Amino acid sequence: MKVAYVAGPYSAVTRQQRDRNIALADEVGRELMRRGYAPIVPHNNCARWDDDARFNYGDFIRADLAILSRCDLLVAVGDWRRSEGARCEVQHALQRGIPVYYGLEAVP
Repeated sequence: MKVAYVAGPYSAVTRQQRDRNIALADEVGRELMRRGYAPIVPHNNCARWDDDARFNYGDFIRADLAILSRCDLLVAVGDWRRSEGARCEVQHALQRGIPVYYGLEAVP
């Protein structure tokens, strides 16, 4: 079973927008699982931990990239180009030869 990493925006101006970003990534992960992949949805891994002062943005990025390095493919979803973190994840995958699919419809 291939492990698929979901990259997309997390942060947003409002909590409601952030929750929509999480919901989109979650739905993509569910569809990937239905298709036979083992999905990694970092949005759910530490959802709402950004309210915890013990962690900063760099902590989340480092953890996400460590997880991504162990995946077989990356699926970029939503308005990922506007997300600094998602752009970083896509670049990280490309540099390591991890296949990147832009949108769920592109995933075989």
